Amino acid sequence: MRVSKPSVSTESEEVAPGIVLDFDERNQVIGFEIEDVDYQVSDEDKRLNRMFYRS
Repeated sequence: MRVSKPSVSTESEEVAPGIVLDFDERNQVIGFEIEDVDYQVSDEDKRLNRMFYRS
């Protein structure tokens, strides 16, 4: 997911298990990735998410 205007990532850093931040040439965060998100979200969170999006 991008959090800024389109720009080129010059560096990435895993800041927590499965959480990767992408940085631009000015060392500003421009995006992030959540790897294996299905394994990192609890079953309860998944149920709540389904309930929310059904409305």
